[in-house]
Amino acid sequence: MNIRIHPEKFYRDYFLNTKDGVYLAAYGYMMLSKLWDASAATGNNPFRYTFIVTVFLLICEFFNGTRKSFIYTVLFAGIGFAAIKLAGIPVIGHDALIGILFLYTGRAVPFHRIGNFTIGLCSLLVLIIVGASYLGILPNYTSTGRIREGLGFIYPLFFPAYLLNITSLVIYLRRSLSYRALLFLLAINVFAYMKCDGRISFFCAIILLSGAVILKILKPDGKKMHSFFSASIFCYPVCLMVSFLLTLLYGMKNYWQWIIFLDEYLSGRLHLGYEGLINYGIRPFYQSVKWVGGGDFFQGKEVLESYNWVDNMYIRFFIDNGYIIGIIFFVFLTISTYIGWKRKDYVFLLVMITCAVHGLIDDSKLDLTKNTFLFLSASLFYNKELKMHDKLKYILRGITDKISGVI
Repeated sequence: MNIRIHPEKFYRDYFLNTKDGVYLAAYGYMMLSKLWDASAATGNNPFRYTFIVTVFLLICEFFNGTRKSFIYTVLFAGIGFAAIKLAGIPVIGHDALIGILFLYTGRAVPFHRIGNFTIGLCSLLVLIIVGASYLGILPNYTSTGRIREGLGFIYPLFFPAYLLNITSLVIYLRRSLSYRALLFLLAINVFAYMKCDGRISFFCAIILLSGAVILKILKPDGKKMHSFFSASIFCYPVCLMVSFLLTLLYGMKNYWQWIIFLDEYLSGRLHLGYEGLINYGIRPFYQSVKWVGGGDFFQGKEVLESYNWVDNMYIRFFIDNGYIIGIIFFVFLTISTYIGWKRKDYVFLLVMITCAVHGLIDDSKLDLTKNTFLFLSASLFYNKELKMHDKLKYILRGITDKISGVI
């Protein structure tokens, strides 16, 4: 696997001789800011991105979209940020709005460009952070009991999360990876697991690497493989239902002892999810919740508030954004998965399955810099060749054909 990076060629191919250079610059700037916040770097983040990234994305839509789409984008951004300002919503609410802008304005940007750009820049930034921790430039926070190292990050699960995204992108974009390259990816993920003990990220990486080997050997193109992967269409709805079912069952822990053992094995995630639902509920739209996570505890800081962080992606998304936005978002992911199945893109389906399973334990897959495949999902969903009403008929026809085949 060739991992050499030529800065001059990288700049020419991704910024100078392209229409989407402004878009990639906005994404790169946000990634730089996000990784600064995720690292153990002291002092204020000099790369605050909300205003700069929004301007870049509007410029991108001005040059690459239509006049109507540009006007709609400006109105959406203006009304969205005005509502956020009036409602006093914190920075995490800005991320949701900027995420929508990214997915819409990048609908025509080829995913291989976004993916390769992410592999190059994110790998470089992560390598700098981990290297700085070994050189003593950044602190390497550790925890007692369950031994974990931060490796230059403020929380031990951040490095495995970024590494899983890079691994997924390499497997997806380099379909003909050699066994040596796959072993190299396995070795890096084993290193991250031994140092950070990120079990769910390591488990998902093993699924992806094993799947890549199986698909490499079988080279599937028959009906059996297509039928086998049809179950993947429902990976998000199933994980969503499992999340709410197990979380609500925790409220009946006095009747079932096994739910208590499961909660202990999941490090109290069911308890925290249940408390989140009881204390904050689920509204139609966004609500502001002050989440207290493990980052400050991991760094040894004094924290006055009690820990209330909900790790489950599904519970967390519905509490933060409401059931209307929550339903729309997971329907969007399900439709994108279905389109990937229709296209027989089995590697993409493997990635979507791991993202859905990962969401049961951790909410990092909601972050564009930790889940670049949200861009691909938006691209599949937009699909220039199909208008929305044609797309719905296309999906419904596939479902009815499936049902008639069973009958």
